[in-house]
Amino acid sequence: MNGNGSFGFYSLTDWWTNSFTDQEKTRFKELYKPLGGSYEDLFKGSGGYRASVVWFLTMLAGYALNKSDVGIALKFLNKAEEFVGNCTVVDKHFLLNLLIEVHYKLRDDIRHYQKAKKYCAQQISLASETSDFF
Repeated sequence: MNGNGSFGFYSLTDWWTNSFTDQEKTRFKELYKPLGGSYEDLFKGSGGYRASVVWFLTMLAGYALNKSDVGIALKFLNKAEEFVGNCTVVDKHFLLNLLIEVHYKLRDDIRHYQKAKKYCAQQISLASETSDFF
């Protein structure tokens, strides 16, 4: 227990500080309303989560799925992709699910449409392995 909250537990404090604008941080504070927790838990206390960093970042992205907020979600999801080699197939499944959802919302830009298709193909390739868990 490090006392630096969930970001500290996952060694993401510097990344959060340097990767998000003040406006994005303020907006995420408005969006992040976890059941039985608070925004402050991200920065103070023991961290509270004992799941993979991919799960943690994917969970945070889930709070920013409004089309106007997906830039925030993408920062979390892109960071999660850096750790995908060290997570369970279930964590990867849910990461891909949100990557598909976010990029598809932005599909009017062909780059996002192509990424959504790429992530769909990746998720399909995991289907037989993932189905054991559902």
